[in-house]
Amino acid sequence: MAGSRLTNDVKSSEQEDTIKIVYDQQPRDTTCDHEPWPCRINASHQPVIPARIFAPRSILPLAEEEFGGRIPGFLNAAFKILGPHPFSRLDLVILPRCFASMGLASPSIVFISQSLLSGDGSLCSRLAHEITHSWFGLLIGAMDWTEEWLSEGFATFLEDPVQSIAENWTKEKFHEISNLRALLRFKALKAEIENTASELQIMRPMGDQSHMRNALWSVMLKMADIRINGFYKYIISSENGINQDVIDKEWLDSPGIPKILNQERFIKGNKLIEQVVSESGRLRQKTLAKLREDFELHLKNAEIRHRWCELVIKHRFMDGYGDIRMFLLKDQSMGVYLYGELLASEDSIQRLLAETCYEAVATVMDRGCRRTVEEMLGIQQSK
Repeated sequence: MAGSRLTNDVKSSEQEDTIKIVYDQQPRDTTCDHEPWPCRINASHQPVIPARIFAPRSILPLAEEEFGGRIPGFLNAAFKILGPHPFSRLDLVILPRCFASMGLASPSIVFISQSLLSGDGSLCSRLAHEITHSWFGLLIGAMDWTEEWLSEGFATFLEDPVQSIAENWTKEKFHEISNLRALLRFKALKAEIENTASELQIMRPMGDQSHMRNALWSVMLKMADIRINGFYKYIISSENGINQDVIDKEWLDSPGIPKILNQERFIKGNKLIEQVVSESGRLRQKTLAKLREDFELHLKNAEIRHRWCELVIKHRFMDGYGDIRMFLLKDQSMGVYLYGELLASEDSIQRLLAETCYEAVATVMDRGCRRTVEEMLGIQQSK
């Protein structure tokens, strides 16, 4: 892009251990009476805004390798779908292991868990998720957490389109990967809905309901009228069978998953998914040991290791209990669910594993996560 540069240079030697500039603007002629970086006035039509990475010196090289070369492409892809960036810069901050979330977006800054440093970019879809929160969640968003599913839904939906544009996926690759991810999200959503009050699954009645609905559609139509007709096309199309009536009646007004969304929708035509879904029953210990050895599942990215730990718990594969311990110690942002699985099994050895892991990290856990785990374990709440 003309007038821009990629650089790893920083002015202060003291900052070199903790900050890397991923993308910056070269000075240019402007009527603005301030330093050239960053500039909100000139940023409205920049496909790529200034970006920096902040991380502890011990993991800064990993963070730079994981995200440094990808941030400009992801910002550009988001711009193509959603239009001008709502904020003038993006700072990416890598937080300690005790951070209770995979990612958290705020104006001009995104907090990221160390668990996303996979080493191969396989979890960078989360970067797309947090970037799109600048539009859904920050620029526009719910009044409170009871309708957080709206902004989270949009951000999750846009992960694949943003990544596919940034990485120049073919149509076939997009279809294969997005369907596989959609199936995993579908299964997770189905499980969550079973334990979520129905009133939290619909748009909350508030004053003139028709006015609220019209406002939502006005925002989408306005976006389509500007630059993000691509986004509108992703949501509303005859190809996916989703129209305004479906969204109104089955998504906004009715609890549960819309009828048009079902497991078969994501499985059809994908041989890998069809094969995986067709397998059921209990896996033998030898099979699990072979899977671990051949595919090195305990060494993969955090999402794969999390699913491997679920298999270990489900099939009580004792040789994999060490993998669960390592996960609960190193990936605390994703560990709370596994504590629940270990305790729900009602297996004395798995309960002991949960208790020993909790004791090892209790003093450094996020306060909210710690209270949740203590409640699961049935121990006295810590102050």
